[in-house]
Amino acid sequence: DVIPVVPVITWTDNCGDEVNVDFSETLDTFRNIGNIVLTRTWIASDLCDNKDTLVQVVTIDDTTAPVWTCPQALEGGTDLYICESQFDWTHPFPNEMCGIKTYTFTVTNPDGTIAGPFELMGVLSQYMDGNLAALDWSYDFELGVSTVTYFAEDYNGNDASPGCSFTVSVGDVLAPYFVDCQDDIFVGNDPDECSAKVNWDIPIAFDNCDLPANLENTPDVIKVIPLETNEYSPGDIIPVGGPYEIGYVAIDTSGNMDTCRFNITVWDTQEPILMAGIPEDITLSCEMPWDTFHLLPHHVMDNCVEDPTIEEFIVSTRVMDPADCGYYDYQDTIFWVVTD
Repeated sequence: DVIPVVPVITWTDNCGDEVNVDFSETLDTFRNIGNIVLTRTWIASDLCDNKDTLVQVVTIDDTTAPVWTCPQALEGGTDLYICESQFDWTHPFPNEMCGIKTYTFTVTNPDGTIAGPFELMGVLSQYMDGNLAALDWSYDFELGVSTVTYFAEDYNGNDASPGCSFTVSVGDVLAPYFVDCQDDIFVGNDPDECSAKVNWDIPIAFDNCDLPANLENTPDVIKVIPLETNEYSPGDIIPVGGPYEIGYVAIDTSGNMDTCRFNITVWDTQEPILMAGIPEDITLSCEMPWDTFHLLPHHVMDNCVEDPTIEEFIVSTRVMDPADCGYYDYQDTIFWVVTD
């Protein structure tokens, strides 16, 4: 539609003869060079074969930049264990009448650095040869918002400014994770105490995007915070009892969280101590009185219980028949069991 119409050319002859006109035109499309040249030729001849030739050369300059349909913005979450995400899309096809000389794209990362330019003339050539999948592409984008920008230029220097660009937004949707959440702790009391000093390491959390806290020479970008319900901290004196639940929450810079919980149980492993002497074994005759000894709470000391439970029982060899000698000749063994 940019080629001018063929003009009407009229010849006259000095003898008034009829003039015969032969018309031809040649269209040269110098693809990948940039211009279209149209050559029109008229040859007029009279009855005596006298000829006149007229040539019209129409040169069409390419001043139109390549045109394309830009991809839509993309967004998604980070892939597992890494702080980036792979996206797939199709490169736009630059429509150009006179041929593409340069076709590239760049990626502006979230920190402002630029990756590329990446050459696309090879894949464009494959696409033009019938490989329709040649423009399909994959790329790993960093956390944040990146911008993909295309540049195409034809052989006449027309470029598709300001070009085609779209954004790719990658969010961190993965929670941090504790690598050494403490197992449940079971510990005995400290000597002569109804408690124990208990230590444990604050757990370390890792994240696909942020550096772990509690490691030397690294910033604490993952926050590891004790739960508000914690009654104790490492190194505290914890009374006999439990289980006492201890918990920590790890929060990365995107607000994703993970929780570590474990229990602490302090056992009383110390036996009560007898403060009074137990009477020695004695032998009595039938007529001798027996001053019975009873173990009382003030005879016993315990690290946890003020009044431990005291049980007393007797194991005797005495028979119940007065006619039997065993009724008079026997042994009583007295046992006390003290339980705290």
